[in-house]
Amino acid sequence: MRNTQQIVKKYLYNSMPSYADHSVRVAEYMLRMQEILVGNGDLRFKAWQPDVLWLAGAFHDIGKIFVPRELLEKNVALTEDEWAQMRAHTTLSAGFLHKKVRDVSESSQYDEALEACIHTAMFHHERMDGSGYPNGASGEDIPLIARLCAVSDVYDALTADRPYRKAVSVECAAQKLLEQAGITLDASIVEPVFGNEANLARLSVA
Repeated sequence: MRNTQQIVKKYLYNSMPSYADHSVRVAEYMLRMQEILVGNGDLRFKAWQPDVLWLAGAFHDIGKIFVPRELLEKNVALTEDEWAQMRAHTTLSAGFLHKKVRDVSESSQYDEALEACIHTAMFHHERMDGSGYPNGASGEDIPLIARLCAVSDVYDALTADRPYRKAVSVECAAQKLLEQAGITLDASIVEPVFGNEANLARLSVA
């Protein structure tokens, strides 16, 4: 797993430096959330080997290499056309991942890794109430791994500085996530993880 992570990190930092740190943190959050959820007895989250889960998290935003960098770093509201370009990163990822996942995965895990990465990249911006993109999928029509990534992605977005705003505290982020449980985010992930304050320290990737 360590060798795979180093390959992926090198690729991410070379290809999309503005998002590499975010992608690595999302991957780490997904692993920590998996541990918490499985520890709570939710065996659905044992479906992925740790290196496959990490790979899916690390590549979740890889389609952004096709988005103009000035849009990724813009610190004011995007126009409608710019948002369309930004949202396209989910669908642009699929074909790209077919090659890159093969390059960094063990052959015996290729099919599992490819499916995990594509599902995560394609669906992590879908929302439980159908308000997300690219397809407006809702509820259990969204793959479980993408629902896990969505929570990790939002958590990191809240707790890290962005060009357009400062980070909030982990406690504030947890409250915001709990407010969205069952609306935009999967309550079966958010509530067990963020409803227990002791878990916040376990999520630290510092």
